[in-house]
Amino acid sequence: MDLAALQSCRLTCKHLSETLAPQVLGSLTLDINQDTIAKEIPKLKAMAGEKIEGFSVNIRNHLLATRELTIRGVSPTFDPSYRCTWSYRNGFSVSNGPGPFVPSEAWMADEEVEKYLGKAIARMRVVRKVRCLPFHISFFLFCPNPITWYRWISLIDDNEWGQRTVWDALKTLPNLRTLDLNVKYCQIPLPLDTLASLGDIHSITLKDVEYSRRSSQILDAFARMVAKSPKLMSMDLLYLQSSSRATEPAYSLHHAFKYWPSI
Repeated sequence: MDLAALQSCRLTCKHLSETLAPQVLGSLTLDINQDTIAKEIPKLKAMAGEKIEGFSVNIRNHLLATRELTIRGVSPTFDPSYRCTWSYRNGFSVSNGPGPFVPSEAWMADEEVEKYLGKAIARMRVVRKVRCLPFHISFFLFCPNPITWYRWISLIDDNEWGQRTVWDALKTLPNLRTLDLNVKYCQIPLPLDTLASLGDIHSITLKDVEYSRRSSQILDAFARMVAKSPKLMSMDLLYLQSSSRATEPAYSLHHAFKYWPSI
């Protein structure tokens, strides 16, 4: 049966609707930015248990059926269409144009994301696979004024609280078996060894790993995770090709198993 036929069958009776839900509603994506506020914020609130007209029943079915969760971004203030040019002045990379404009509705949506994000993800109890694509960062503006630097960065990327909220919710999911994480823009040292389903993890992939202090912290947590995951069958570490090894030693299987079986 193709997807259209499965969707039609789900409309015939409640039993078929629930039975076929994993095939039809098996995946869900969170992609929150300025362009998607109108669609994603009501969906997020319904996922968190709020009664939203036109969403509640469908979202309930999604929560019951979703096996794969993809998280693309959780920042309503991020403008995916923003572009800028660069100049190099006095040792600093400086944007030639104004910073991205953030409308008032984006700031209000940011408050709602902070309120509902963790609860929404934590309710997805049957999720087995999580994919986290790169958190949005359009550019870094280095300039002599640190207040401006921090203000502009906070407007365009997924900030630390967003990443931490996502992870605090993910680590509670009891049926999680596979992780596919792009860690290039991680602002927190992911505590991979704190997952509730650690003993049942089958596969983990870390993409765009860099030779940096933050990546070293993530890889140390990864090694602790390996030591606590007896059912782990697959692990992939994919480094950025442009990442320099000048300051960090190459990661090997010896590092991955350095805590095994002592933990």
